[in-house]
Amino acid sequence: MKNKFLKATFLLTSLALSACVKPGNSSATSLIDSSNSQTSQTSAYDAPVTNLKTALKHLNAGKNYTASVKLNGTYYYSIFVTPSYIGTDDDYHDALDFLIADGEGIYSLNKNKGYLVSGEYKVNGTGENYVDLFDNNTAKTLYGVSTSYVDSIGEQLDELTITDKNYKLALLDYIGIDRSSYIDLGSVTAKYNEELSITLQFDARTSYTYVLTFSNFGATNNAVVEDFLAKGGTYFIPDFYITEFKRLVSANNYVRYIYDFDSGTDGDFNGLSEVFNPYYFYSTGGDYKDNTAAKSGYISFNKTEPVTDTSSPYYIPGFSSTPRGIYMFMLQNNRVSFSPQTAYEEPDMEYFMHYPSRLKLMQKTQYFYEGVLREHQAKYTKTDHCYILDDEALMKDFALNFSLDTAFPFDTCKPYALGVEFLLGKKDVSSMIVFHYCFTYNGTKKDYPIPLTAFGDTKNELLDNFYNFYND
Repeated sequence: MKNKFLKATFLLTSLALSACVKPGNSSATSLIDSSNSQTSQTSAYDAPVTNLKTALKHLNAGKNYTASVKLNGTYYYSIFVTPSYIGTDDDYHDALDFLIADGEGIYSLNKNKGYLVSGEYKVNGTGENYVDLFDNNTAKTLYGVSTSYVDSIGEQLDELTITDKNYKLALLDYIGIDRSSYIDLGSVTAKYNEELSITLQFDARTSYTYVLTFSNFGATNNAVVEDFLAKGGTYFIPDFYITEFKRLVSANNYVRYIYDFDSGTDGDFNGLSEVFNPYYFYSTGGDYKDNTAAKSGYISFNKTEPVTDTSSPYYIPGFSSTPRGIYMFMLQNNRVSFSPQTAYEEPDMEYFMHYPSRLKLMQKTQYFYEGVLREHQAKYTKTDHCYILDDEALMKDFALNFSLDTAFPFDTCKPYALGVEFLLGKKDVSSMIVFHYCFTYNGTKKDYPIPLTAFGDTKNELLDNFYNFYND
């Protein structure tokens, strides 16, 4: 399990998603030509785009334009921004990645190999649908970014070096580059000569140059999305088993059993397990409920007032007066020892240990299709209500999340499918979800199982008492 100490890599783009979607999936339809012939320069906020300032003002206050993206002089993809949908169309990679607002929520629309597939409504932390495309929570645009900076730009300028940090970070978000790459970002310049262009020049170490050229102010559209909507396309409604899958995994309360896998040979459960709890995470070599078995992991502390009750059995001398963050711990024989050094400054265990609930596939369940991996069928408990996912990006994200890339490097162990087996009991605690991570090794297809079970049953009284004592 990888945590957030790992440095993010430089991304060329995360917007041009290439995903494999099977014919027959919900909301699938054939593609049509995505050419766009509208070229009007009338702004959505009733100001004609005639110079640098009015163009940047439109990006800040308008909701309708196209951006063509070039990387090192070569056309890469186009970004379409309209009041009801925002996204990218990449003909070269046969990829399309849009977010669509329909008044009730926001859902994704993707394409691959000639088919479209829509996603579920996106929800916030309280389970409510996102509805605003321009709040920068779902889609990333330049709307409302550094408004005072944009307002301060001179009327007569036709070229400008952008110095505002927030605006430059928003540009990285807009083209899908991780913000950690800000340290490599050199100059950012905007020019207007009958059209607006913004150039992002990265330093010599990376040698990347992005050029964004903006057009179709107030009059853009994407023919693929328009055709999808005209034919009645709508958001994806998952079936009962996918819904239960998301509910159980999103609760962050379950146990993962770890299997051996030596030299590419299928292995067995080795007695090790990982426990995922909303407030603590640990690994153990014995039963997760056995307090005599050694456990090591992390626990979240979020106390805003100093702990002064030194008589409490849960008081930890030497901690800072406000022990906000995540701390390492060891537990054995009903005794806990903590590291007094904060391991992470935010008490978000799900984020810190990158729980399975943060897997990218959790937001792309529409890419599952029903079926069993026949070559590994003998390892399945049953063959009904099973699903397969074969999108490379989602499979690799899964492998990275569980550190499978270390045991099975991508250069020698090529992932080709992820099977999901649902064994639902009458109660959550008796249910099990088994992932089958499948890859080719030396010409042979292998299956590494990752089971999740004991849903809602990871309570540890001692750790719960510590958590309750050190959290508001």
